[in-house]
Amino acid sequence: MRNTRKFYMRITYRSPFSPLLSRLCFVAIALTCTIASAASADSVDILPKGSIDIKRFGLNAFANDPKYGTVKSQLQQACSTLGVRYLRVLFQWNDQVQASKSGSINFSFYDDIARNIPRGCQAVVVVAGLPSWMKRSENWINNNPRQTFSELWFRKLLNRYGTNSRITAWQVWNEPNDSNNPDNATLDVIDPSQYLELGVFADQVRDEIAPRKLLVMAATTAINQKFPQTLNYNKVLLELGAPSIFDIWSVHYYGVQLEHLLLGGIDSFLQSTGMRIWITESGEKGSSKQLNYVRRLWPFLRKRVPRVERIYYYSFTEDTGSTNSYALINKNLRQRYSDLYRYLQKLQESSR
Repeated sequence: MRNTRKFYMRITYRSPFSPLLSRLCFVAIALTCTIASAASADSVDILPKGSIDIKRFGLNAFANDPKYGTVKSQLQQACSTLGVRYLRVLFQWNDQVQASKSGSINFSFYDDIARNIPRGCQAVVVVAGLPSWMKRSENWINNNPRQTFSELWFRKLLNRYGTNSRITAWQVWNEPNDSNNPDNATLDVIDPSQYLELGVFADQVRDEIAPRKLLVMAATTAINQKFPQTLNYNKVLLELGAPSIFDIWSVHYYGVQLEHLLLGGIDSFLQSTGMRIWITESGEKGSSKQLNYVRRLWPFLRKRVPRVERIYYYSFTEDTGSTNSYALINKNLRQRYSDLYRYLQKLQESSR
């Protein structure tokens, strides 16, 4: 702060502006420096504590672990006990679902999810994953893995669930820029132009089968992390015309990194898309840290990027012994229900 004051004194001495304007400049410089410093330390505590807007609150609830109950009971708990209105579920293509190209598809788990989305709740379905046989190019349609994914998986899903009124949106893939995911290499979507082609194929299927359903762009890994590579991937998608294909721009936001949001231009970029924005994953590790993170960071994100309509917490349950768990519920930990879970539960009880 001492160096900032010296800088202020120099500019006021030479400044042709009024003392009031110079004082305002100093306040702006000091605030920017403070935010950048705190953000570099990865601290969310610099931000004011706000309220949780349950009308915008979403939850990643994949319901794939029977330790936490049946699919029906898990989704009911998310929507009724916690008051969540928006769910994000995963319909993954893998060997257990379809063992070979000519083999039948086992929809049983996804049927269970689709029929048990509670009344009053809406779901966005993430469509992702590849069975092992998709690694072989002889199984591809027109020698194109992205067209194959769209025709052999996405089309089959829309044919089966496209009329489900509680599934209102379909998200095409997840974190296509992640080089650690071998499926991204198979689809070649680490190249943003190839991901956009996948979107074009999916859009054609959507328009044909379920034109009223929203098509959600895949979010990259957290847009504020691995800066600026992740932001640049998003920028290329915008330059190539993603808004003409998708209805919703999707983002993941973990950690804090406010300097990337404010000084790196993430906020202005997201506003420049001109699209509705869903943050489909955001969360914090530690069962006693989640509430503070959500009450401070999420209102700030919505303030900086007014186009953000929803934020989906990641995640509902997690089966790990680590205390650095993102989950609202983790039965392996002494404190199995996080502070955010208990807060949402009380919020819902008080609204009845």
